Amino acid sequence: MNVWEWVTTTASVDNILTTLGLGALAFLFARDLILTKGQHLRRVQDLIAHHERELKGKDDRIADAREAAKNHEEAARIERARADKGWESLGEIAQSLAQIRHVLESLDHALSAPDRSAK
Repeated sequence: MNVWEWVTTTASVDNILTTLGLGALAFLFARDLILTKGQHLRRVQDLIAHHERELKGKDDRIADAREAAKNHEEAARIERARADKGWESLGEIAQSLAQIRHVLESLDHALSAPDRSAK
């Protein structure tokens, strides 16, 4: 009796197909052609860590942008207050110059008029 006669007499078709299927499955797992969840997670762990770093960086950039916007608003408020104070000062200077002009015009008028008391 040779090996082929022994296999055909002792094994059924169902047993042979099951053995071939399990062998093929074992071969696929051994060659990493079929991955388990654990194998997949080990393979992509560096990608997951990279993604987490990118998300943290994005959150940091958003926080920096918000802080910069807040600082910009504060600077704009200070700039407006300073400009308003400057315009108020110019208004006061204009009033003072108008009064000085009035005094100078009055003096000019008084000095250029003929002396009435000399008559």
